[in-house]
Amino acid sequence: MLGILLDLQPLLGLNLLGEVVGVAIVLVRLRWRLLGAGWSSPGPAQFGAISILWLVPVVGLIVYLIANYIEDFEQVPVRLLLALDHATFVGILTNAILGLLLVATAARRTVWAWADQLVFWGVNLGLVGFVIGLIADAPVVKRISTPVMGTAILLGLLTAAIRLRGSEPARAVTDPA
Repeated sequence: MLGILLDLQPLLGLNLLGEVVGVAIVLVRLRWRLLGAGWSSPGPAQFGAISILWLVPVVGLIVYLIANYIEDFEQVPVRLLLALDHATFVGILTNAILGLLLVATAARRTVWAWADQLVFWGVNLGLVGFVIGLIADAPVVKRISTPVMGTAILLGLLTAAIRLRGSEPARAVTDPA
């Protein structure tokens, strides 16, 4: 951020190097968890793993933007910034949140169990299509993938709400003193 604010290009290059190295370290350190995430069975590990894997295209887009627009960030096409935003906020954050919701509702995972895989693949395949549509400036791809992604996110939230609604309410802890 200081590189952009102070217009210091060496800081941008240093930032870029740090991000690439950081993602490489995360991928190497978590490689066995990523491989053993149970890609064919629904669960929090699946959402956590894909959340980490979305770091790769996010950093790839950042590398591309800095390398090509380092002289004038005002020239960055809005569609590329939108692709970066969606890859970050849906790919990384929404997947992580959906995984946490699966952890929070673990006691009632049998309720709407069919929805977990549908949510996972709908969110991520829809997001892949949407990001590709933004990068390629292909409105048809965006029109197809947006409702898939959005419906899957809403289904994930609805599933979590139904599971949480049916769970026993937490009891207040009283202080004996």
